[in-house]
Amino acid sequence: IKISITDEGEGIPAENLDKIFDPYFTTKKTGSGLGLASCYSIIKRHGGYIDVNSEVGRGTTFNIYVPATARESSDGTRSHTIRDFGGKSVLLLDDDPAIREVVGRILATLNLEVTSCASGNEAVRLYEDRLREGKPFELFITDLIIPGSEGGEAVLERIRAINPDVKSIAISGYATDPIMSNYGSYGFSACLGKPFDIKSMASVISDVLPVT
Repeated sequence: IKISITDEGEGIPAENLDKIFDPYFTTKKTGSGLGLASCYSIIKRHGGYIDVNSEVGRGTTFNIYVPATARESSDGTRSHTIRDFGGKSVLLLDDDPAIREVVGRILATLNLEVTSCASGNEAVRLYEDRLREGKPFELFITDLIIPGSEGGEAVLERIRAINPDVKSIAISGYATDPIMSNYGSYGFSACLGKPFDIKSMASVISDVLPVT
């Protein structure tokens, strides 16, 4: 299946076309350089490919190619049981507000109480506050790369200094990150690659927080 997305913007200079999918490459003063890198990673993980054609002053077209399926679609009926984690509390750290919203909804559907934040310092402050109140978070979920802040690994180290028994899950769109293949050595209880759905999230959380 081919999906094309076209704009009529200022275009991308030829000297930058080979770099736009590189992590941290950006021409914007406030950019992180991770948006297109994340897109590339997600599409590759689905067995697909993305390319770009651009002309300065005329616009840009991105073409996404993903494998089709030979299976017929279902009749729309789905039967599955959503797991219920009994209102346990979760601290979610991710710099992207859209991801915080989507993951927050997934966690809420699993009957988890979610508090989200966008920076490492905020995450540590929230964790300390809840611990001081005698209501510690029962799970910490964090992205590994937080532009403008400490990464998830460093934030977990600070939280483990407060509570060595913290349960934690690393989420990332970079399958090659060493933490994703050996999360235990970095202090994490589990890991989950982006993109994920409610079923895979529930499965990982149940390994870390067994349903009672």
